[in-house]
Amino acid sequence: MKRIVPAAIAALSLTACALTSTTTGTPTPEPTFDEVYAAAVGAYGDAIFENAGASATPVANMPKSASATYSGYSSIILSKAGPTSALIDILVGRSTLTANFTSTGGTVAGTASDFTYVNDLSQAEFDARTTAASAAYATATTREDMVEVGRLLFDSEGKANGSIDVTNGQITGNTLTADVAGTVEHGGYSTSINGAATGSFAGPTGGIIRIIESDASSFEQGGIGFLGAEFLMDTTRD
Repeated sequence: MKRIVPAAIAALSLTACALTSTTTGTPTPEPTFDEVYAAAVGAYGDAIFENAGASATPVANMPKSASATYSGYSSIILSKAGPTSALIDILVGRSTLTANFTSTGGTVAGTASDFTYVNDLSQAEFDARTTAASAAYATATTREDMVEVGRLLFDSEGKANGSIDVTNGQITGNTLTADVAGTVEHGGYSTSINGAATGSFAGPTGGIIRIIESDASSFEQGGIGFLGAEFLMDTTRD
């Protein structure tokens, strides 16, 4: 399965607005699909514009104390065996992480949420998206250009529900390991992840955290066997 995030790409209808209650009891409208999608591809554009080309943080430059919050985007790519060829689900959302640094490493925890999705793309449709996004990325120079790359990649059909949690993150040098677990409902499908992810710090002083889980056995969707699967977080220190 092709990575849809470069090294930086080397990686409709609106539903009725539901209401929830705030702590004061005042009804607050949930964000619409358009709002959730715009926030997700905006987070993608920010991350790729700010982080493209960043190299691994020198271990000597890693923070040795204090805490930092990171925000960015998340994606889930699922390649399933279809009747004649692969069928591919793509989800994009936002992510937040908190790193607590110590002299011997530290910990990381956070959440990926606010996903939108498109389901059951053919391999040809998926390839057309990555080709168009790669061409746009090759000439991109601004944050807005990178957001357009995200739109080409992640053009979505609906708003998903659920989240993926990052727990037990342990920092060693400029890398980390963490557990990732959660379930996301997207257009009649329910996809769960329960696995062990790896991650790394990039930028001069650890200003970027990237986390990935790509072991297909960690993903589950109604007993379907995956040809390939990937969960990715790309975040920048706030």
